Amino acid sequence: MTEIILKDVVKRIYKKKYHLIIITVFFSIIGYLISLDKDDAFLSTTLLIPQNNTENKSSIGNSFAGLTGINFNLNNTSNNIPMAIYPKIIETFDFKNEILKTKLYIEKIDSTILFSDYLILKKNKDIINNKQNNKVVLDSNIIIPSQLNVSNIESINDYLNIEINNKEGILKLSSSFEEPIASAQLLNSFIINLEKTITNLNLRKLNNELKYLDTLLLTKHKEYINIQNIFAKFQDENRAISSKKNEVEFLNLKNEYDLIFSIYTEIKKKHENKKLEINENKIIFSRIDKIKVVNKNEFNRINYTLRYTIISLVLSLFFLVFYPYIIKIILSIK
Repeated sequence: MTEIILKDVVKRIYKKKYHLIIITVFFSIIGYLISLDKDDAFLSTTLLIPQNNTENKSSIGNSFAGLTGINFNLNNTSNNIPMAIYPKIIETFDFKNEILKTKLYIEKIDSTILFSDYLILKKNKDIINNKQNNKVVLDSNIIIPSQLNVSNIESINDYLNIEINNKEGILKLSSSFEEPIASAQLLNSFIINLEKTITNLNLRKLNNELKYLDTLLLTKHKEYINIQNIFAKFQDENRAISSKKNEVEFLNLKNEYDLIFSIYTEIKKKHENKKLEINENKIIFSRIDKIKVVNKNEFNRINYTLRYTIISLVLSLFFLVFYPYIIKIILSIK
């Protein structure tokens, strides 16, 4: 019975093959036409490796720190902000604020405007092109405010993206925009502002460490001057006295003096190194690849066409296979 049914199905499909082809082609064309109606979206991408000029200056003196309970572990780890924090950085208001100040050349209006103004213009359809003066002429009722608003801040997420490969230490930054030049400009601004923001965060971290060392250096300097005076006074008062007790006290004072002097010297070195790090601090993104701009709609058109082709083919086959049985069921009910 199943074999007879399968034969019937194959015969029915073969008999209606031209109908099937026409329907599939028709819906494929519809899918393609729908994709043409979509606005262009240009994707700009680049690969980066974050680098820092500051290196581990010194790891000496940690043994002394361990003896006195001082946190000397300021340079044992990189001063770089971890890449895992980067997505959090680009979500901050200050960062998005800077991105909104990016100047973009918009081909449709043949003018260069701020990204924030473009977002407002995009929401308002009463735009008139005036290419003679290279300015955007608006309806008299429309005003472009220069101040930022919440809506603009939130919409930035639709334009920028960051992907992190922690294993290889590589960043992939991308921007999506309706025009190719503006898309590349937006990505370039994204890179520059991310470099600047991370550099400033590192600088803030280094300055906090320097303040800690300032306090520590002042404290240890006082301790060093104090033990120096005590040691010198002991030597002056016991210069003519020779005894085992004096020798033991002399050795104890000398050991204490040497220890405090060593710690003070190490802190002073770290203090100077930290000031050098602050002067040299700068995050630089080494670009593995140049900025590439591609039209995302080229891929979307293919996807739309394939989607409509597959859907129409499946529905057509379903109809051809089950149509007779559906009719029989309906007639039997009647």
